[in-house]
Amino acid sequence: MNPLNMNVNILKNWIKLEKILHFVLFFSKSNQNTKMKTKLLPLIAALFFVFSGLYAQEFDSVQDAPFEDEFGDGSSAEVISKPKNNGNYNKTVITGDYFWFTKKYAGYNKGYGIMKGDEIIIPNIFKRNTYQSTMYKKALSLGSFYGLFNLQSRSWDIPMIYRTLEHFGNSVYKVKKGQYAGLVDGNNNVLVDFQWKSITKINGLDNYVFVSNNSNLYGIYNLISKKVVVEPQYRSISKLKDDSAFKVENTSNHFNIIDINDKPRFKKWYKVVYPTRRGRRYFIVKSEGKMGIIDENESIVVPLTYQKIETASFNDGSHLAINKDGKYGCLSIDGNITLPFVYDKFLRKGYGNMAISTKNQKCGIVQINNGLPFEIATCDYDEITQSNDVFIVEQGKKFGLMDFYGQMKTDLKYDSIKSVANGLLLGKEDKDWVLINKNGTQLSDSKFEEISILSQPLKTSYYNSNPKFSYLVVRQNGKYGIIDKVGNEVLKAEYEGIVNENDNMIIFKKGGKYGIKNLLSGENIANADYGQIIMTAQGCYCQKDKGWYLIKLDGSNKIERL
Repeated sequence: MNPLNMNVNILKNWIKLEKILHFVLFFSKSNQNTKMKTKLLPLIAALFFVFSGLYAQEFDSVQDAPFEDEFGDGSSAEVISKPKNNGNYNKTVITGDYFWFTKKYAGYNKGYGIMKGDEIIIPNIFKRNTYQSTMYKKALSLGSFYGLFNLQSRSWDIPMIYRTLEHFGNSVYKVKKGQYAGLVDGNNNVLVDFQWKSITKINGLDNYVFVSNNSNLYGIYNLISKKVVVEPQYRSISKLKDDSAFKVENTSNHFNIIDINDKPRFKKWYKVVYPTRRGRRYFIVKSEGKMGIIDENESIVVPLTYQKIETASFNDGSHLAINKDGKYGCLSIDGNITLPFVYDKFLRKGYGNMAISTKNQKCGIVQINNGLPFEIATCDYDEITQSNDVFIVEQGKKFGLMDFYGQMKTDLKYDSIKSVANGLLLGKEDKDWVLINKNGTQLSDSKFEEISILSQPLKTSYYNSNPKFSYLVVRQNGKYGIIDKVGNEVLKAEYEGIVNENDNMIIFKKGGKYGIKNLLSGENIANADYGQIIMTAQGCYCQKDKGWYLIKLDGSNKIERL
C-alpha cells in the first residue's frame, strides 16, 4: 500500500504504533526476567495508551481527510494542525515564513515537516533532499518513494510514486518506476517513457540525454522530438568538450567520433581516440598497435609509427612518446620534436617537474612543465634517486647531492647517502655517518656509528605516514645519545637505548632497565627501574617485577599503582 494513500486518522494510529514498537523493543532488550515481564506488562500497556494519547494531543484541529483521496495527486494539502507546544520542535527557515520542523532529540533518522508560521502544512514524517529541491519545490521521500511538494500551491507537483527523483534543471526530473528510468516535467508530465536502464544529462545540450538499455548499450534521446536520435548500440559515449560531437566505443572495443545524427567522423575505427585539449582539434589515435595523431578530417599529422604517445601533455603541450625504435622523447601535438628521441628510459615521479632519464645505462635529469623539456643533467651518472628536496646522484660508487637546477651541492665523496625527512639527509664516510641538509651543509661536527630519527608515535597518525620527530638518536662507541635537527648534542651518548619521545619526554634504557627523562630539565621522571615502559596519551604504563604502574606526564609526575 502506498503510504500516502491514507487519511490523518490512519496517520495518528501509525504514530501511536511507532511509539509502542519503540517501547516494546526497549522493554524486551532491557528485561530478561520473564516473570518480571509478565507483572509489568499491564503497566506498560497503560503507559502505551497514555503516551500515545499525549502524542496525538500535541496537535488540535486535525482534519479527517486533509489530503483528500490521493495524497500528492495535485490536490490541495490544507493546514492540518497547530502545535500546542513549539518547544517540542526544532525549526529552520526555508524561505520567508516557511520552515522545516523536526521533533527535538529525534536523532539521525528524524522526519521533516513543513510549517508556515505556526501552521503545519505537512507532518514531520518525511526525509528531505535539498540537492534536488528549489526554493519553493521540495524533493521529499517517505519509505522508498519520492515526490516533489510545492510550497506555494500546497500540493504535490510530482506525486510520491517514484523510487528516485533527480532534478535535471529546467523543470525536468529523472524518476524511476521499478527498474526503469524516465523523465517528467515539474507537473509530472512524462517526457521520456519508462523503458531505460539509465538516463544521464549531457552537459551543454539541454534538450538531449544519454540513455541505456538492458544490455548496457548507450544512445541519445531528443526531448523535443521525443525520439531516439542515436540508437543504444555503444558500450560508452561521452560528449566532446567545446564540440557538439561524441566519442563512442562500439561492441568491438573500437572508438570513433559521431555527430548528433550518429554519423561517424572517421572512416576508420581506432583502438584509441583521444581528443587533445590545446589549439586545433587533433586526436591521438591507435591502430594495429601503433600510435599517431590525426586532425578532425582524419588527415595524418603524426604518422602512426609510435609505440606509445602519452595522452596527457606537459605544461608546454609536449607529449612524452616512444618511437618505433623504443627510444623516449617528446613531441608537440602538431608533430614537432621538443625533446630528442635518444633515451632508453624516462621516469617521472608523480606529477613533479623533473624526470630521470637513462641513456646507454647512464642517468641524467630532464626538467619538464617549465617551458620546453630540457636536460639539466646529462646522462653521466650510474644512478639518480629523487627525494622530496634534492637528487642523490652516484658516480663511480661515490655519492653526492644535486639540486633541482642540476647544480652539485656536494662533492661525490660519500659512500652512501640516505634521505631522512624535512630536508635532512645522512651521509656515510668510511664507517661513520654525518647529518647533512639539502644544501649539502654538514650539520654535525661529530661522526656517528648510527643516526636515526627519534619517533613520536603519539603525533604520527594513520593518515599521515610521514614520521613526526624533533630529535635524532645517535650511536657513538656503542652507546646512544640525542642530537637535534641542526646537529647540536642534546643528550650525551651514554645510554643502552632510547625508545621514543613525546613533548620532550623520552624513554631510555640503562643497566638493562627503562626509565623516563625530561630533556628540558634533564631530570629523571622515573629512574631506570622498569622492565618495560609504554608511552600513551594518558601517561606511561610501566612494569616493575610483577606490578604495573601509571606515571602521569602532566607535570605532577604522579605514580599510581594499577
